Amino acid sequence: MVYVTVMQWDKLLGAIGAFGFWGLFLTLASRSLTPMATQFAYSASNLVMTSIAALTLGMPFAATKVGVGWAVLASFCGIVGGMCTLFALQSSPNPGLVNVVVHACPIVTLALTMAFLNERITFASGAGVLLVISGLVLIAIKN
Repeated sequence: MVYVTVMQWDKLLGAIGAFGFWGLFLTLASRSLTPMATQFAYSASNLVMTSIAALTLGMPFAATKVGVGWAVLASFCGIVGGMCTLFALQSSPNPGLVNVVVHACPIVTLALTMAFLNERITFASGAGVLLVISGLVLIAIKN
């Protein structure tokens, strides 16, 4: 079982903030580009910025065939999810709500890790997941 330590909160808060801005910028991009053009620009800039960060920060680059295979599958799923999100953003009168609902995807990840990786969660974590699902149901009913 993994617990969030004091040392990890800065990273988690950074991720929350960065993904918050990511949702805003992706929404803005989807207003002036087609979903395919947005996906292409996003993917191309991601490759360039990741390469620059790896070189600038001196991060090691070690890969295995299995790891690359999982990364390719993750990329495929990310592209499908990204395209679905972009089409939803393009047609939604409330893009902020689209981003909130799409970012409930960790619930699916949690279920899959429990099923395939034997991950266990505490009662409190399970209750939190149920609250998130309840919130999504309320959002869907209201809209």
